[in-house]
Amino acid sequence: MSNSKKHIFQLTMVSQNDPQCADGADLFGKVTSCTGGTLSASSLKAKETVSLPIPPNPDNPKPATSPTWFLELDGSIDKASFSVIISGPKGYTSTKITIDGSNMESWVTQNEKEKTNQIYKESSCGIFGFAQKNVSASGTYWIYTITAGVSYPVVHPPNA
Repeated sequence: MSNSKKHIFQLTMVSQNDPQCADGADLFGKVTSCTGGTLSASSLKAKETVSLPIPPNPDNPKPATSPTWFLELDGSIDKASFSVIISGPKGYTSTKITIDGSNMESWVTQNEKEKTNQIYKESSCGIFGFAQKNVSASGTYWIYTITAGVSYPVVHPPNA
């Protein structure tokens, strides 16, 4: 980038671990590739399989650290992407997802009107995503969170 502000595409993956999702506590994520920038030194590495954390329980209220990747953009968010795989134990069907940065602006704009998600897997152990944007004096963060282990996720709002 030509200015000193950082422009980051941030990806985080977690498991909601809904009771109906038998594999919710045993899900994994892996970034298989990313384009349009360079993963920062503070980022997790690509092609590394990580366990997806679940919400804390009353016996252990401290949440686990959520795996996060920080892609320092070479240019516009429109040229960036993350490709990931969500997997689980034997018998779980892996799901490949590409988060195309060219969708981020429209997803964020929709979220400013009414919170809206994207569905990647509709099942008892489904997957959805949610886009946000944080603009500060230091730069712009395009933030995308993938949540797996969701019992039959639906698009919110239903007519989006």
